[in-house]
Amino acid sequence: LPLVAARYTEAELQLALLDRDLRWLESAPRAVAERVVSQWRLDLIDLEGSTFDPAQRRLVRAALARLVDL
Repeated sequence: LPLVAARYTEAELQLALLDRDLRWLESAPRAVAERVVSQWRLDLIDLEGSTFDPAQRRLVRAALARLVDL
C-alpha cells in the first residue's frame, strides 16, 4: 500500500458528484434536470448543516448559489 493516500471530505466528494451531474444534465430532458437539481438543493442544504469547517461550508454555499439559476 502507498504511504500516502488521497483523502477527501464528504463535502468535496459531494461537490465533485454535483459537477458530474451538472455536466450530464446539460443534455438531459428538462423534467429530469429539474428533478435532479431539486434533489441536489435539498442534499446541499443538509450537507451545509452537517459541515463544520468554514471553508467547506463556503464551498457548499457556492454550489447552492450555482443551482439558483438552474
